[in-house]
Parts: sequence; structure tokens; C-alpha cells
Amino acid sequence: MSSTPQPQLAFGTHQQQRPSLTEFVERIESVVNEKQDLARRLSKALDDITVMTQLHQRAHVDFECERTRLNSEIADLRAQLIGLSNRSENGTTDDARLQSLLAAKERLIKDEFERKFQESAVEVKRERSRFTLEVQKLKRQLSNCICRASG
Repeated sequence: MSSTPQPQLAFGTHQQQRPSLTEFVERIESVVNEKQDLARRLSKALDDITVMTQLHQRAHVDFECERTRLNSEIADLRAQLIGLSNRSENGTTDDARLQSLLAAKERLIKDEFERKFQESAVEVKRERSRFTLEVQKLKRQLSNCICRASG
């Protein structure tokens, strides 16, 4: 019998113990639960982004309506100014005062609209950035999950 010698392993000399079936099942359940939790969090973040996008679209429509209204009001004020200046050629002092008042009111309306628009834009950018970071974080966690290939 000139066969190669078989390594003889004595009972209990294994370097690494295999986990019991119960431990293995618990680990798998833990990994699956972790994956499901990450998937739920990612789904929630994506839903939040969708909601924020819808809010942004609604705010944009509202601001467009407000801009149209304000531009209409400005046009009405200009028409009033032209009407008043045509009516009284003699009252140039009153016309100048009225014109300056209308110009000041126009500037205030434009400034108010611009301020509201900038506030909204900053808020949307802040929320979009926050949700983008959250989604990236969740995707990174999900990609590092050892159960990724099984999903």
C-alpha cells in the first residue's frame, strides 16, 4: 500500500468551529432583517424626496401665480400713473409725488416677491441636499450589506 499518507485529525483539533444550525439561522435572520430595514429606510427617503419634489412644484406654481398677480398689480399702478399724469397737466408736483409713491410701492412688491422666492429656493435646496445625503448613506449601507446578492 503505497498510497499517500492521509492526514489524521484528532477529534476537537479543528482550527475553526462551525456554527450550529441555530446560530447560522439566527445570523441569516439578522442579516435579512438588517437588509429589510435598510430597504425600508431607503424607500422612505425616496418617498420623502418625492414629497419634497411635489411640494417644490406646488410652491413653484404658487410663486408663478403670485408673480403674475404682482406684475398685474404693477401694470395697474403704471396705468393709474399714466391716467393721472394725463388728467392733470397743471398738478406736476402731485404727479411727481404720486409717481415716486407708485415707484416705491412697485419696488416693495418686487422685493417682497424676490425675498419669498429666495427663501423658498434655499429651503428646497436644503431639503434636497439633506434627502440626497440620506439616500446616499442608505445606498452605501445597503451595498455593504452581506445579503446584497440574495435580494
